[in-house]
This record gives sequence, structure tokens and C-alpha cells, in this order.
Amino acid sequence: MKTLGDRLIDFYNGYIAPTDKELEVGKKELKVTSPTEYDPGRKKKSGWLTKELSPSQLRKTFQQCPLLSKGVRKKCLDGTRAWLNLEILPNRGDAVKADLDYIYEFEKRNNFKAKWAQLKINSYIYGDGYLLITFLNDDKTQLWQKPSPKAIPWRVKLLDSEHINEFDYYPPKKAYYKGRHTLHFHYEDTNQDKDFWIHPDRIIHLARDPLPHKIFGNSVVNLLRNIIKSKVNIDVAVGEILSWFAHGNYDITVPGIDDSEDEKDYWEKKANEHPGAWIHGEGIEIKPVNPTAIDPQAFYEYVIMNIAAAIIMPTHLLTGIQVGKVTGAEIGFADYYRDVKDNQELDESPLIEKLYKTILESRGRTWKYSIRWNQIYVDELAEAEIMWKRTQSADLALNGTRGVGGFADDEEARTMYNKGQIELDEKKKIKHKTPPLPAPKPPRPADKNIYDYQLSVSEKAMIKRRRETIEREKALGEEILKEQEKNV
Repeated sequence: MKTLGDRLIDFYNGYIAPTDKELEVGKKELKVTSPTEYDPGRKKKSGWLTKELSPSQLRKTFQQCPLLSKGVRKKCLDGTRAWLNLEILPNRGDAVKADLDYIYEFEKRNNFKAKWAQLKINSYIYGDGYLLITFLNDDKTQLWQKPSPKAIPWRVKLLDSEHINEFDYYPPKKAYYKGRHTLHFHYEDTNQDKDFWIHPDRIIHLARDPLPHKIFGNSVVNLLRNIIKSKVNIDVAVGEILSWFAHGNYDITVPGIDDSEDEKDYWEKKANEHPGAWIHGEGIEIKPVNPTAIDPQAFYEYVIMNIAAAIIMPTHLLTGIQVGKVTGAEIGFADYYRDVKDNQELDESPLIEKLYKTILESRGRTWKYSIRWNQIYVDELAEAEIMWKRTQSADLALNGTRGVGGFADDEEARTMYNKGQIELDEKKKIKHKTPPLPAPKPPRPADKNIYDYQLSVSEKAMIKRRRETIEREKALGEEILKEQEKNV
């Protein structure tokens, strides 16, 4: 049973306008969970009072941290590369080729896989990613209106997340949409004189880790703003120290420089050409204090640790594993797989399923599918290890120890190998297999040499010749002994 907090989180996470059935059934609950006119979670705010960066500052800060850019792009592409399949729901017959063709044509037409990866990248940078859906058979409605019942999703385009910072009831129809608990996205770009209110059914909104009281997600860049600033300072400091020790500073004393304007102008130009030079008159004494060189590795490790924590990625994946060094680096792969899988199933699947369901139902088809994300792997070594572990687990579940006592049948064991851990039917009766019979012993020949039957023809011939040689030498030895005895 869902609590009130659960309903609130569901409402904010990837906002979708309530349907007529939801309005009728959950009318009382919507009065609690729907944002009010003064709800602070409906608007993005930035500035020194909020301690949050503006959307343009988020983008510029992200561009100053290559390591964060690498980590975000890697995680988004890892979760998109293998993509997904549609599986028929239980007891719903077979998958219909026409249904799958409509979906695949839509994906190909829009290069949907690439746009979905970019949508996720935007959600990391800004906290939110947006796709605007273009419909066929929708000429008579406006952006602020719900698409017509026969409208068919045709194209999707990425929206600039920097220009959606408000979520409110459409102002000219505020009372109507407030009664239906339907909020609109406000797209505003003052530089290009664009100001639009867009109905939520026309937008796919992916919010990154939203808090229960906020519709908008949380930007990873905003979370790491101080860490990124520290990294920039570390880079500058390291460069200055290297420059200091490589070139040194110049302490130049110029007699009479304070009395001559021409001298001042000349040496001022020289000072601009050599920022590390100190130029002064005779009455000024400058005592340089050389800095102590330190190893910045510890500071960089601290920065890397925070970036890895923010995007939930093992540090060895973020920085990259050197070729040949895989000693314990695969330990964090399993958690990384699970996190990517959770993002796919909990955040992305509901949004994609709603879109695909609309594509089919708008064409008079029936949605009877579920989304299954294909398995992802980081590298071949991790893939091989997982396959080996699954093989051992499936074999143990099927055959038990020493070939006796298995608790799964052939179909379940194969499923365990393909998908990993599965839920088994506790009441299902499994017929245990009988222990395998020992291998039959090879037949023994009648003669005393029990190994003779294992020899080849050439080996038997060689042994026969050696025996004959031994017999001849034995007979010759006996004759020699007899002659010696006669001579004695």
C-alpha cells in the first residue's frame, strides 16, 4: 500500500497529466498531492540567495570539468547502447508484427536512441531533460491544449532545458486546468522572443533525482559546483607552480625610475611582457618567498571521489583502467550494473511505455507489451565472469550437489543463465534426478596381462621383439657360464 509520501514522489517524478479516470478515482488524494499556486517546487530559482547556479552557469561549469563530462556521457551511453525490446504480457497471445513495425519505424524516423541518450545527459547537467512530441492529425489544437484523441506521435525534438524554469497552470485558462490538476511547462527564451505554454502530454520530461517537494530534478553540476571550482583552482595552482620553478622570477632594480616618466612607460611595457618580473626603484626592497612544491595527487583523488559519488560510478570506471591492470577493478561492476538497470526500469521505462502505448492506441491497436532492457556489460572480462557465475548457479539449481537434489527444472535453469536471479514458484514440485550410474569398466582379456588390450599393434610388436632379444641374451649368458665351469 502506498503512503502519501509515495504518491507525492510518483507525482513529481516525470510529471504526466492526470487522466479522466485518475481524476475521478483519486480526486481526494490530488487535493493533497497537487502543487498549490505558491508551491516553491514549481519554479527553478538561482542566485546567491539560493546558492544554486543558473541554467547557463550549469552548462558553462559542466564544460570546465572534462572528467565529469566523461562520466556523465559514459553512464548515459552505457544505459542506452544495448537498448530495449518489447515483450508480450503473459496470457496475451503472440506479439503482432504490425505493432512492432509501428514502434521500430518511429525509432528509426527520429533516431530515437541517440535523442534518448542526449535527453539523459541534459538531465544530469540541468536536472531535467525534455523531448517535444510532434503529432499527426493535430492541426486544430494549440501547444497548451491536450493533443486530439486521434493524434499520432510522429516526431520528437530535444528542447533546450535552459528555457524551461517554470511549471504552472496555463494562465488564460487557470481555473479550468487548476480544477483538472494539470500543470503546463513554460518555455521562455527572451533572446529569441519565444514564450510558450506546453501541455504535459506533449512533452517527455525526465527529472534527475527530484525531491518529493519539487517537480524539477537536481542537477549533478549544481551538486558539484564547489568541487568543480576546487578542481579548476588546483589546475591553475599546479600550472603556476610549474611555471615558477621552470622560469623563476626577475627582480629588476632600475635607478631613477621614479623620476622619469619615459623610464616608467618603458619598464611598464616590459613588465606586461613578463608577468613574473618585479620592477622597482632603488628605494624598494622585494624579498621573494619561494613556494614549496607539493604532490597534487591527493587533491585530485578527493575531486575524483566526489565526482564518482555524485554520478554513482566506481572511480576506476570514471578514470579508466590501464591495460593489464584488472586486479580488483571488476568488484564495482555489479553495483554499477544494478544502478544503471534501476535508472532504466524506474525512471525511463514509464516514460517510454507511455509514448509507445500512445503510438499504438492512436492507430487503433492494443497495448499488451512490457519493456525489457537488454543486458549491458562494461567489458569482455566482466561479461565472461558473469556468464561463468550464472553457469555455475544454473547448474547447481538444476542438478544439485553431486548430481542429486536440484530445485529447478530445465526452463528455469536456462532463464537463470539468461537473466540472472529470478523468482521461482515455491509450490512447484520438482522431480529430483537419480544419481548417474558409474561408468562401465572396460573388459579384461583372459591372459594375465590386464593392460595388453590397451596396446596398439605396433606397440605389441615392439614388446614381442624386446622379449625375444631378452630370451636370446639369456640363453647366450647361460652358455657362457657353462663353458667357464668346464674350464675350471
